[in-house]
Amino acid sequence: MPDALSLPMPATGTWSVRVDSGRALVRTDQGTGFALPVRDLPTAWSAAGQPRLALLGGDLPDTMIEGVEDESVLLGTVHDPVAVLAPLDLRQGTHAAVRAGAPDMLKTVAMIAGIGVLAHVAILAVDALLLHRMAETRETETRLLLQQVAPDLAPGEDLIAAADRALPQGSGGARPFTRLLAEASSALPPAGQMAFTQVAYDQAGELSLGVVVPDAATLEQAVAALSTAGLTASGAPAGVEQGVATTGLNAAIRIGAAQ
Repeated sequence: MPDALSLPMPATGTWSVRVDSGRALVRTDQGTGFALPVRDLPTAWSAAGQPRLALLGGDLPDTMIEGVEDESVLLGTVHDPVAVLAPLDLRQGTHAAVRAGAPDMLKTVAMIAGIGVLAHVAILAVDALLLHRMAETRETETRLLLQQVAPDLAPGEDLIAAADRALPQGSGGARPFTRLLAEASSALPPAGQMAFTQVAYDQAGELSLGVVVPDAATLEQAVAALSTAGLTASGAPAGVEQGVATTGLNAAIRIGAAQ
């Protein structure tokens, strides 16, 4: 590498100059550099339009003193640099210098992983909360249905035990009310698509539900869902009982265990 390129890169419109043993090293603001005898330096400087000079060491010819960037050079020795510029570092790849304060890759990866774990924990917490609320809503709906056939049901009483005690069991091998109700509840559409107005369970082991649906298509879908679940089901529009206000289609669904 030429000696001149070892000089620091100067600012725009400036030359970096070092004089030693009658020889001058020059680096221009274009990144190029050259060396020449000190006696020829004024000629080259004038030909370049007399740029400002960053003197890094040595004695300049008297005709070039006016071009020195730092005038304090005139008050002392010019053998010491008047400016400390960043040295040129050509190391690359695995030999490149490590900069002070560079981020630690392991710490960065650990921080990103920690943020990901916290995000997953937050999502799981939200899912658990939503599932808990859905379970509470289902329990409330089931308790309201049971209270229509068992008015003496205590608010905190276990639903399964209360239903088995208060409701008749089907004869001839028919499934108990609780099992039939659970299967029907799992097969029917969500509560937002269907509202229950009444429930009845007879000695034959069949469940009768009074419902309100948005339209006849929703009623057909509910019957089809019950049949797909392995239950015998039928549905038909029904009249509105006195005191029951609704804006949808009133219907009755009759559900029996699979034969």
